[in-house]
Amino acid sequence: MTRGTLYYYEDDDNVWSSTEFNGDMYHGTTEKPQGNGDKVIKLMTGLKSLDDFRNLLKEINKDYDYDEGNDCWSVNDEAIAIENKRAIEWIDNERPDLKGNDNFDPRAMERIPTFKDVRTWQFWGTPNLSDYSYIYNNSGEDLVMITRDNGEEMIIPDGCCGVLNYGGKDCLCRDGKIIDGMGHYKTSPELKEMNKKQFFEYITGNFTLDATSRNLVLNILDYVESKVYGEDEIQDALLELLDGIGLEDEEIKHVKL
Repeated sequence: MTRGTLYYYEDDDNVWSSTEFNGDMYHGTTEKPQGNGDKVIKLMTGLKSLDDFRNLLKEINKDYDYDEGNDCWSVNDEAIAIENKRAIEWIDNERPDLKGNDNFDPRAMERIPTFKDVRTWQFWGTPNLSDYSYIYNNSGEDLVMITRDNGEEMIIPDGCCGVLNYGGKDCLCRDGKIIDGMGHYKTSPELKEMNKKQFFEYITGNFTLDATSRNLVLNILDYVESKVYGEDEIQDALLELLDGIGLEDEEIKHVKL
């Protein structure tokens, strides 16, 4: 079963983590979602506080129904974690086999590493506490991670979620979508402002619709253009009338009729 852990980062002394969710924590793409990681990517956006992170974990936990607790590395399947300064304390207790690994940094034996140690040292699976590590950066500056990819840096900009797979670069996400697939995944295009014609072409080019549905969409766009005034009202109307196609709020926001 594929494991995954979520992190919320403000600075090296203020890092919080979920427990490790066990099962289907891999992800696909917006076009081809594959696991619970897709839900993580979609929701891991706009985090401004620890409370936001806790609410996110509660939503993810609906798929797991773990008890909620305060222990970062709980053995009791607790879903909510508290402040996480000692990011790999589990090594001594949970993974002593790593100590003999050729790629394990011997400095980790001298003391219990902090999160800063974990993100700046290159040793096995940095910072692989899970198969997938989803790290949200709310520090106000770039977060630099040293990965297991020959020590290459992974830069997670402020307001973005970086995903590592077994400590290697996986993808970079913003606004719930992959913006840099790191060579593994298709990158979501940056949306531009669209008029009615461009929006209709965007819908028909990205969603599978039969002829009747395409005509219905065009009629809806004609109706909204002629009857609804004000940018916010137009977006609200489109969200309601086009519900069921699979459009997201971010896509609707770029429509200017």
